[in-house]
Amino acid sequence: MSEDKYHREISAPAWSNPPLEDHKGHRLMEVGDAAFFKKGLKVFFGDVHIHTNYSRCGFPNNGNIAENLAYAREESRLDFAAVADHAEHLEPKQYPGYCREVEAGNDPGRFVTLPAFEWASHTLPTNGHRVVYFRERFGPLMGGKDPRYDTPRKLALALRRIRPGVIAPRHHPTYVNDWRSVDPDFEPVIEIHSEWGCSERDGGPLSPSPGRWPVWPGNYAQDGLARGHRFGFIGGGDCHNVRPGLNGITAVYADRLSRESVFDAIRSRHCYATSGAKILLDFQVNGHRMGSVLEAPLEEWPRLFPIQVACGVIGTASLARIELIENNRVVYTHLRWRGPASQMAFQLKFETVTYYPRYYYVRVTQTDGQMAWSSPVFIDYRVPPDMYYWQSVPADRLARNKRRTE
Repeated sequence: MSEDKYHREISAPAWSNPPLEDHKGHRLMEVGDAAFFKKGLKVFFGDVHIHTNYSRCGFPNNGNIAENLAYAREESRLDFAAVADHAEHLEPKQYPGYCREVEAGNDPGRFVTLPAFEWASHTLPTNGHRVVYFRERFGPLMGGKDPRYDTPRKLALALRRIRPGVIAPRHHPTYVNDWRSVDPDFEPVIEIHSEWGCSERDGGPLSPSPGRWPVWPGNYAQDGLARGHRFGFIGGGDCHNVRPGLNGITAVYADRLSRESVFDAIRSRHCYATSGAKILLDFQVNGHRMGSVLEAPLEEWPRLFPIQVACGVIGTASLARIELIENNRVVYTHLRWRGPASQMAFQLKFETVTYYPRYYYVRVTQTDGQMAWSSPVFIDYRVPPDMYYWQSVPADRLARNKRRTE
């Protein structure tokens, strides 16, 4: 889409007066809804995928739970962390001790540990890997070698018995994945960056190296979005012989630092991923924060327009660019600084009413190579319960979606 298709808000303020700040005193730009950050929401950073010596991959150099949590808290200066050792590597008699060690590191308000473990399929490689997160306390151990949980469907059935306080996002989808197994009840987000590289798109910066493991076409995050799946983005180290906070982190918007608030932010997709830098990112569409879903009946579709996109970034180094992505296409690239080189902000309006569902997210790139990805905002038709999906969708959209998934 060319730039003459929309109106650019040149006069939008780059930052607020007085400046807004996060919980650690970083000045945060004001874009879009100025009241958003004044409601008490703060930005918290964490590594949601840490392996310790309980996981045989990387043993004995992963370190124990206490060492990893101490590094995350003291060296990486993170606000929360999730130890996610392989469930199939944990003996049932070890699991209570594993839980106690994670619980011992939890200090609400200062540093939060999320109850978690990794589930990995050992039946079909395409069944993939998932990290199971619990909202308040650990649930039962569910390993991929256990015949009760050895497929995504069996895992989902077990998770439904303890919902809504559990999610199970997948990670490194480019290596092991099948988009047909997505369960939206438990996969609100996907781990887009880790030690294994960036899974956003084929050929993108930081993409996985084909020489390490087979990289399967069609399994990137953008491929899943094009299939109609709605998920936000998180980052985790998936650390093997690497300390937490270095290879991918998650940022959440929450009112306080607690297990429940961090979990709820991830489940609601009010979060974003970075390659490891603590980049501050605000992204909104029509005043709704990242991860939101905006829906309207077909006859009321025009009321969503003009679509107003607002974004502000404070980097940890000079910023190279911010790219706005609509349906996997870059529709705008912002290159201009308004103030320090580490800060950028822009607002756009899409005026013309166009009838197709879409999702928007931004990709941030710093001059030092560090990156960030906002969770998308989804805009779609609301289909009446008594109407078939195809009856409410224009023929050109059906044809376009068919081509994307073929």
